[in-house]
Parts: sequence; structure tokens; C-alpha cells
Amino acid sequence: MFLSSGDADMYEGAMFSYQGDFLDYLGLEDMGVFTAHGSENGSAVKLDEIRNFGASL
Repeated sequence: MFLSSGDADMYEGAMFSYQGDFLDYLGLEDMGVFTAHGSENGSAVKLDEIRNFGASL
């Protein structure tokens, strides 16, 4: 799951739904959660992190 926000404290509700609705209820496998906030959004460091993860799948 990818979460992007201007505020690092905005992810709690999304994480709750992700865990309960997607993983637990649907029985899906958690492949990872990526968060970016503020200046991390669009940064080369985050993009590399996501590319490396994609390549590992």
C-alpha cells in the first residue's frame, strides 16, 4: 500500500482499514506499506525505495 500526505500523523485510519478490511477480511498477504509525507513526496530516495521493492517481487 502507498500512502502520501502532507502530515506524517495522517495514516492511522488508512492503516486500520488496510489491516482489517484488506488483509484480515479478504485474507490477502501484506506485501508492504510505503509512506511519504512532506518533502519525501516525490523524492529520489522514496522513488528508489519503491523501485527496489517492485524489483524484488
